[in-house]
Amino acid sequence: MYIFAAAVPLLKGAVEDLMDHQLPPETVARVTAIIESHRPMVVDWHDLRTRRSGSEMQVDFHVVVCRDHSLEQAHRVADHSRWRSGDAGHAHVVTHIDPCEIECPGPHECARVKG
Repeated sequence: MYIFAAAVPLLKGAVEDLMDHQLPPETVARVTAIIESHRPMVVDWHDLRTRRSGSEMQVDFHVVVCRDHSLEQAHRVADHSRWRSGDAGHAHVVTHIDPCEIECPGPHECARVKG
């Protein structure tokens, strides 16, 4: 019985490490703050997903950029937000770039970018 009682917590810990779990709320809040810090280049963002798989943390999200930005500018924004989000705990971060769906006169006149 004593061996069984000692083995149960060890087995539970091993199984927990194999299961995917959402990252702690503090880490998710840090990632959210990092994404928000990229405004106005990031017009909006959505589909933030975080998880811990074993010892590895994984984060992925979509960023919305002005459709008038060049591919290079949009890529730079996604790269920087991905790099900074990795600072939230050395996570593997994947970003997806979406163009803004609202017709606007350009990034310097857009109410969403200025707002």
